[in-house]
Amino acid sequence: MNPEEINRNRSTANAPAIWSPIRNSLPVVFALNSLWRMIKRSLLFPAMLLFVAIFWSWHLSERGVYIHDEAHYLLGANTLVEGIRAVGKGEPVSEAAREIRRLGGTLYFTAKPGHVALLAGLGLLTGGVRETPSLWLSLLAGLGVVALVYRLVRDGVDGSIRAALTAALFAGTSPILMSASRSALGLSTSLVFALLAAWFMLHRSPATTIPSFCSEG
Repeated sequence: MNPEEINRNRSTANAPAIWSPIRNSLPVVFALNSLWRMIKRSLLFPAMLLFVAIFWSWHLSERGVYIHDEAHYLLGANTLVEGIRAVGKGEPVSEAAREIRRLGGTLYFTAKPGHVALLAGLGLLTGGVRETPSLWLSLLAGLGVVALVYRLVRDGVDGSIRAALTAALFAGTSPILMSASRSALGLSTSLVFALLAAWFMLHRSPATTIPSFCSEG
């Protein structure tokens, strides 16, 4: 047997030994790939939402309420709370209630009446309408906006997690949404209810997608 045949036989004999570690590592690679898919499906968005919550809530209590319209909403909510308490105690109609009746049965303004009702409900639960709880209510509504953006895109774009995460990332890093979620103006609460209505409309038919939903108006 010549030297070339000997070398060929040696290389053929060593081939299984060379490929054996690679074959043995394939199950590990597949397991890591499955683990990443599981993380991407179940943990990546909650981690993103937690980061957004920490970032948005930084020094939120120290911000306080300093815009005139914010105080206007708090005043309307406080009027509701005091009126409800007066009715509950069986007291006669208060001066605030008489003023509301004089103005036509409305709360001085008609912008975002649902936000005033939410603030009033929060005031009844926490013992009064105050600045900090109203700010946290807006923050929670803003986080709800990010969550609904993720859910709407994932449900409306063939279940694409990548598209949903990208949309949620844009929403979570939006300076406008962050500013709205750190104020008591009610912008984030209005937006979260609008998106919630869109989500219900999107799910009225299992075959509905975002393009068809937008075309239907």
